[in-house]
Amino acid sequence: MKQLTVLSHNTFWFQGVPFPTDRPPAPDVEVLKRLAAIYREVDPHVIYLQEIQGRETFEMVSEHLGMSGCYCAGTTHSQYGGAVLWHPHGGRQIHSSQESAVKTQRMWQTVEVKGDDYRLRICNVHLPSQRQLGGERAAAQRIM
Repeated sequence: MKQLTVLSHNTFWFQGVPFPTDRPPAPDVEVLKRLAAIYREVDPHVIYLQEIQGRETFEMVSEHLGMSGCYCAGTTHSQYGGAVLWHPHGGRQIHSSQESAVKTQRMWQTVEVKGDDYRLRICNVHLPSQRQLGGERAAAQRIM
């Protein structure tokens, strides 16, 4: 039986240290390179990531890994984006929070990845916690 390896990680915007707001600066390139080295060592077929601050960051990660993929910006807060990367075969985004009538603050995406002997459907979800939203906004998030 062939083994399929999937890696999931919240990148914390490739910062490595806390900062005072949820408006991340550009990724720290050294942090991005170190994380990419770990991802390459694990050698997954599919990687799904959360807290990707923009398409440019997604493209940097894709280039460092030599993997194709798709990016989804956060819905209300674009800096809470997500990405799915794959190799060696293809994939495609099927649906995401960007085109959904159900609005979320962050993101979710459904992606299909194909291999020689598998088809994998992945849902990458990154939603805020009630702690971060506060009571009133958390209640609104639940009913949206």
